[in-house]
Amino acid sequence: MKRIESRQLTGRSHLDRIEIISAEGCSYILNIHFEGEPHHLVDHSGKSRRFHSIHEIREILHGKNCADTVLVQDIAYDEMIGHSPEKQSLIETKISLN
Repeated sequence: MKRIESRQLTGRSHLDRIEIISAEGCSYILNIHFEGEPHHLVDHSGKSRRFHSIHEIREILHGKNCADTVLVQDIAYDEMIGHSPEKQSLIETKISLN
């Protein structure tokens, strides 16, 4: 997956898909799809850019049109019943950033 910094999104008004991935520690990371490819949002040092609220994500993506925005979360139930972490299921919930 390609990496992209938020400054590289300047001037881009349409995004195909935004995946807001719920991570440990009450934070979120983003995968942004455009031009037929997924891009992982990173900070200036190349590490995953972490957000602590949906509001922060809204600020970064203000003015961008997106056809499909989803919140991606692990389903904890699989781990609770003894499935290995590698087999954990994900759930996608459609949301709006507007």
